Amino acid sequence: MSEFKEHYKPLYGLLLAANQRLEEVGDLAFWFLILLAIGCSVGLHLAWLDELIGYSLAALRNWYVYVLIWLAAFALFGIHISVGQKWVYAQLRPEIAAAMRRNGYSQYTLLAEIEGDLAVKRVAAHLKQDRELDRLQVK
Repeated sequence: MSEFKEHYKPLYGLLLAANQRLEEVGDLAFWFLILLAIGCSVGLHLAWLDELIGYSLAALRNWYVYVLIWLAAFALFGIHISVGQKWVYAQLRPEIAAAMRRNGYSQYTLLAEIEGDLAVKRVAAHLKQDRELDRLQVK
């Protein structure tokens, strides 16, 4: 165990918990979007959507429309992950800043300590992009 992990267990534990919350963003959305894409594809192919909306979608029953449905699902998933992780990080940010302050760490010294640690990889990526965290600490 590294010296940082040994001497700053509460801070490291907070980073582990934050990383886990960031990792979990999109777990449910992934399955929802997969089921939605399957439903749209099957519904279009079997003309269920025609009955549902009361309009013939026969012109859309081409391979490229099915590809577009799946590309849209994956694009929506990517957007959801990006926005969701930013939102979760924003919720965790004050607690991380307070813990850093209590332990005498600045953003950059903390980043130097956790660089290369796969257990906190996702939270480290957000810390690297956060240009306001040290200013948040001063308040």
